[in-house]
Amino acid sequence: MSHDPEDVVVAYLPTRFTELGSRKPKLSRAQALRRAARAVEKLRDEFAGWVERDLSALRELVAGARQAGALDGGRYRRSYDHALAIRDVGASFGRQDITDVADSFCEMLFRMGETGRYDAGALDAHFDALRMVCAAPAMEPVELDVILADLARLVDRFPDPDAALRAEAAGKGSVGGS
Repeated sequence: MSHDPEDVVVAYLPTRFTELGSRKPKLSRAQALRRAARAVEKLRDEFAGWVERDLSALRELVAGARQAGALDGGRYRRSYDHALAIRDVGASFGRQDITDVADSFCEMLFRMGETGRYDAGALDAHFDALRMVCAAPAMEPVELDVILADLARLVDRFPDPDAALRAEAAGKGSVGGS
């Protein structure tokens, strides 16, 4: 069954998202940012508890991996989720040191999990560094740079499963290409 192109009607049906996006904002950008900053400040007291909860769960997962001698799929995913949560909470509350160390931990877990390689020493070193920055006041950038360089050397022991994608993206100038 064929249709004459003149019989075809193309209709634009806006989605709920486009309707929401086209509404005039009720707050200015500055007002929204002030409101968000106040909301984050109200949560600041809970920061330490959130970090401790995720660190405690991560501690158990690292101990389990050490005992098993492997970072199996379930343990890998749960460890990654807790390290990611710590990274995100650190970023939300302006703790760049926590964010950077947790990000390195996430990258190492990703490489270990995706390649099936396990190194108890690298896992322990990342956990100890993360625990240290979470327990201390914000670390000085010079001290943090030394720790991050050492952690990067540990991460680089593992092949990067995304290396080909990164190289392709770099060759095109951007992730989406042109």
